[in-house]
Amino acid sequence: MLEHIIPPTDAAAITTYQTAKVDDLPLWNRLDVVVLQWIYATISLDILTSILVADDSAERAWQHVADLFQDNKNSRAMYLETQLTNTCLTDFSSTSAYFNHLKSLAD
Repeated sequence: MLEHIIPPTDAAAITTYQTAKVDDLPLWNRLDVVVLQWIYATISLDILTSILVADDSAERAWQHVADLFQDNKNSRAMYLETQLTNTCLTDFSSTSAYFNHLKSLAD
């Protein structure tokens, strides 16, 4: 499955990957469709509608999903920083609960 969503990067693996793809292209295409369907089946409907493209490959669909999450990285970090800054001990029943919440934000 990984070969269909993340192609190899080193020279020997690229050669093996391309040879396997060319040697049995119908099988490779069938497996690519299976992986693509797996991606479609495991993501939320909102994400699916934003990445759905006709005649897409598993690699491109995976990249679209990754791009969506990478775009949100900065806004997510700012949100978590705000949550961490605004967390008050008085909002929790014990110091243990307070520190557990801070740890979950940090993680």
